[in-house]
Amino acid sequence: MKFKININLILFFILYFSSINAEGKSDTRSHNEAFADSIMNEVILFTQNSSISVKELIGQIYIKGNSHIEKKNFLLKFFPSLFPFDRSENGCVFEVLNNLHYYNPSHFTITPIAFNSTSKRALKNQSDIVPLLNVNISNGSIFDNLFIMPGTIESKGIYKYHLDTIIEGSLEKWYKIHYYPKRKSLKLIEGYLYISDKYPVVRMIEAFGRLDIARFELQTRFSEKENEWMIPTENYIKMKYNVANNICISEYRCSYKIIHFELQEEEEKSNKLNLTKYYNIANSKVPVITDSAFWDSQRRYSLTSNEKEMYKKNTEDKKRKEEAKKNDTLPSTDYIKFTEKLVRTYSYETEDTKTKYSGLLNPAGIGYSKVNGISIRQKLSFVKFFPNERFIEVKPLIGYNFKKKEIFGQFNIGAMYRPKRLGRIDLNLKTGNQGFSSAFIDKVNQALDSTKYDFNSLNIKYYRDYHIQLENRIELTNGLLFYGGISYNYRKPTRSNDSIFHHSPLISSEYVDFMPYIRLSWTPEQYYRYIRHQKQYIFSKYPTFSLEYAKSIPGIIGSTSDFDKVELDIHQTINLKRLSLFSYRIGAGGFFNPKTEYFVNYRYFWRSNYPPSWNDHIGGVFNLLEDMWYYASPTYVQAHFMYESPFLMLNLFKRISKYVLSERIYLSQLYTPAKPSYTEVGYGLGNYIFNVGVFAGFHKGKYQEIGFKFTFELDKYW
Repeated sequence: MKFKININLILFFILYFSSINAEGKSDTRSHNEAFADSIMNEVILFTQNSSISVKELIGQIYIKGNSHIEKKNFLLKFFPSLFPFDRSENGCVFEVLNNLHYYNPSHFTITPIAFNSTSKRALKNQSDIVPLLNVNISNGSIFDNLFIMPGTIESKGIYKYHLDTIIEGSLEKWYKIHYYPKRKSLKLIEGYLYISDKYPVVRMIEAFGRLDIARFELQTRFSEKENEWMIPTENYIKMKYNVANNICISEYRCSYKIIHFELQEEEEKSNKLNLTKYYNIANSKVPVITDSAFWDSQRRYSLTSNEKEMYKKNTEDKKRKEEAKKNDTLPSTDYIKFTEKLVRTYSYETEDTKTKYSGLLNPAGIGYSKVNGISIRQKLSFVKFFPNERFIEVKPLIGYNFKKKEIFGQFNIGAMYRPKRLGRIDLNLKTGNQGFSSAFIDKVNQALDSTKYDFNSLNIKYYRDYHIQLENRIELTNGLLFYGGISYNYRKPTRSNDSIFHHSPLISSEYVDFMPYIRLSWTPEQYYRYIRHQKQYIFSKYPTFSLEYAKSIPGIIGSTSDFDKVELDIHQTINLKRLSLFSYRIGAGGFFNPKTEYFVNYRYFWRSNYPPSWNDHIGGVFNLLEDMWYYASPTYVQAHFMYESPFLMLNLFKRISKYVLSERIYLSQLYTPAKPSYTEVGYGLGNYIFNVGVFAGFHKGKYQEIGFKFTFELDKYW
């Protein structure tokens, strides 16, 4: 195979140079492109057919980095914590030593084991670039599936190639190939590939692109040893952050040290579901090591005189601040720190606790949809850790809906008592949506069988739901979870409209449900890992099946209802080529054997009062369906489908597509007695900052309405 490829390249080189002489310099560019295309075809062919593949790689990565503020304004001075980069006034320098573990095909982890820095954000700085350290040259989507890699089968038709120069070396020639996307996208990169003339393999890659809110430059060298050509040896990364005209430049130099690697046989396949050893399982605090002798033995890039001075100055500043703190009981920066906490996520950690607050004015807690209008939310989380990964977690949440002028609250306390079996118990208290009882369902079904509807015209009596749920979860076997719990709902009237039903004996002043339930959730071939004693599910090639049965029992703690409820849910997300994915959710449910009046309350067919994240699991919620439709039917069947890709429509418009991370197409279908056929179609797009979508609703195939949805995606930073 290798001999054939080399002969093909030699023959093409002869034809290439002879054609240049024959046609003249005017066609040099077209020949360069044809020549580059031929080389890249050979690279793709060699990568596909090569039997050389790394099964497992163990090593270390030494990283030396520095950061400095290039430009700043008053926002950085008064609200420094709003910016996701190092804000040290005189810059910072840091060194980190990491353990590296790669396992075919895409299990890649970096575990910090020691660091030294002049900044508290040293490890955060490194985490920003970790995706760029995973350069698997034989994979179609490198960098933790963030970008499409040029020179792979997945990139055909996406990138253009042009021969830039030929670099003469002492042992081999390098063909420097300029690659650039045919269409702009945040999922694509631009740069240069350096191809060996001995074998059609990449010796070095240079890439330019955007990672989250930063632009990056990357240069990665690969080993030139036989059978190791896909293993990186050195990395240079430059990150440029520009937030509100505050610019920070960070540079990283990374050196790889390979301790062990093992080649994989072509026919070898792994059926192990336990992937613990292939993932980062160390989550404890990384030790700060300031011992110069240690770093002298590990350092692979010498410190510059400026970096040495920064380390020295940092030590002196720490001593000076400690002395000043003793004499200053109220530092002048306290007020500024307080104002910062109003607009960003605040977190505080000790050895055995973790507290996190979303921030009073944090934009990440704001969302808009046609049904709910503008909604805001406030979240607080407190976790107390115990030995063997057991913990107690408290999560209060409060929100306000401006359209409905209602406050919604939720309080959850959970305890992980058996981490290896995912054993957890939760107590949840919350205020639910307004709804109406089954006494009105028939009236609603008869009156609203048209494209025009108005619930207010029916003069229905509405009730507010106050909900308490106690639930226990335990793993029966890998992938099979058992849930058992009790749901208690107290419903009280919220308003009384004039109605023929107002004085009906069917209507009570309040209703109570005492409803025990059991649920099974099964995912075949569920891959998992352990973080010490804590088991975590990772992924599966198969869908998740869930079945729940609930029974309301009258006479217990004031319960007034008697009915059975059954729900079935199936959902899955399938990763496709070129960083696309397809998600679906299909489900059905109903209330059966009702002996008393009851309130419809489903688990998988529901409406949230809070602005949800765009990345929440698809399904359950229709974007334009009014709240009352979720309570107007004793049975339902729903189906949701979503296709996401970086290349749908906007790639035709280069000025717009370069700011778009992905586009989505939605299709949802609902069947209920009240709505025999309701369809929603939608289109959405977004990037690292926000997501927006437009949806259209159809009743029995007839157009009904259109609406928008908007969410901020700033939780990662704020």
